[in-house]
Amino acid sequence: MVNFPTRFQHNHISAIDNIFVNNARLQQCNILPIHNGLSDHDAQCLFLKNLFIKKKKLSGKYKTRLFTTDAIGHFQKLLLEETWETAYQEHEVNSTFNKFLRVYLNIFEASFPIAIAYFNKHNDNAWITKGIRISCKKKRSLYLFSRNCNNPEVKIHYKHYCSILRKTIREAKRLYFNELIANSENKVKTTWKIIKNLTKKKKHF
Repeated sequence: MVNFPTRFQHNHISAIDNIFVNNARLQQCNILPIHNGLSDHDAQCLFLKNLFIKKKKLSGKYKTRLFTTDAIGHFQKLLLEETWETAYQEHEVNSTFNKFLRVYLNIFEASFPIAIAYFNKHNDNAWITKGIRISCKKKRSLYLFSRNCNNPEVKIHYKHYCSILRKTIREAKRLYFNELIANSENKVKTTWKIIKNLTKKKKHF
């Protein structure tokens, strides 16, 4: 599918990333490069036409396992105490493995039970302003221009622009979260909620 360059380095270009499709089963498709401005590799976006996928409706909760420090310690303790007698009594390899796996899974299920966790509805990107979005688009344009340009001043300008944008994003985040905390009735709770959202820690119930 890829018939355009995907890697740019200095004055060299190459197409090293490819996507293969079965034209006998899928005839309507299109592929375009994505200039992300993060490396010398461009991503590829493959569009599949007339492909119907039923979207799963999010209910706000999902099943997960509780891999806590105490649960891991309990799991290790049960493994140490297990004699594996039922597995050793077998003389056929498949039977021995099945007995071993059955005991192991029982210990695993007992140590790490399935619990219900809820999706985080907090919008982590609410601090992104219209100006930041425009600046990010301009950054990508500058990257594409500087990538194929040998003028050192252009590359210096691009790096300087990236530095300013990083500082702007950092300040936008700071102002947004400070405002959340200042307008909150429970500042401590809001602060910890922000920390958990930023560190991607999930709360289990």
